[in-house]
Amino acid sequence: MTEPDWDLMHPVQKLGAFKVSHAAWPHMRAQPYGRILNVASTAIYGNFGQANYASAKSGLIGFTRTLATKGARYGIQANLIAHWPGLA
Repeated sequence: MTEPDWDLMHPVQKLGAFKVSHAAWPHMRAQPYGRILNVASTAIYGNFGQANYASAKSGLIGFTRTLATKGARYGIQANLIAHWPGLA
């Protein structure tokens, strides 16, 4: 994988989630109520040729957990959907 291929995924997957959450956060905190939902993929468990995508989606796990921890005191919940391979 080339470095440009690596760099391609991170702005799309992580920066997008950050920008939306960052824009909504002050409004949710002022209410105080809010819900953030991020989406991962089975790539977080490892897919051939998708190290960039898996890394970016895995970063969303830590990001979402941090938002959940920080948001709890403000009535803001953050969750992540990730399908476990082999489950229907």
